[in-house]
Amino acid sequence: MLVVINNSAAQITDTQGNTFFKIYASGWYGTGGPLWYATGAIGGSVTIQLDVQAESIFVAEYPPAKLDQVSKQAFLCCARFGTVGPMTVTAASEVLIAWAILPPTANVIFPPSSGFTTEDSGSIIVEDERVGTGTYSATFPQSYAWGC
Repeated sequence: MLVVINNSAAQITDTQGNTFFKIYASGWYGTGGPLWYATGAIGGSVTIQLDVQAESIFVAEYPPAKLDQVSKQAFLCCARFGTVGPMTVTAASEVLIAWAILPPTANVIFPPSSGFTTEDSGSIIVEDERVGTGTYSATFPQSYAWGC
């Protein structure tokens, strides 16, 4: 599975002809940060193509994987932390992916949530963790509150 995170693209394609699907997480104002994914991607070199010029982009390969659950959480204004989840996993081996899209001016670095590994940081924060059965959440600290 290929995962692409970009806040501005309306469409994503690649040089291998994979079909990308988009899911959203809700933000404070009802807008969302999209994550695009293509399952069954062919191995080897691939070029991701966006329909706009990107400020930030994150691309990762998660073999073998699929997105079978999505937690569309919103961060609360003025809260010290934003929590994604909880999500219950019933399979023996799964990969959880958590992401946050920040304004380019945020200029903060988040420590990874407990058990997660930070894969990319900047205006897009991406974390993942390989897990077994159980219930999991990811927590992103907010270094300053917006809109208060």
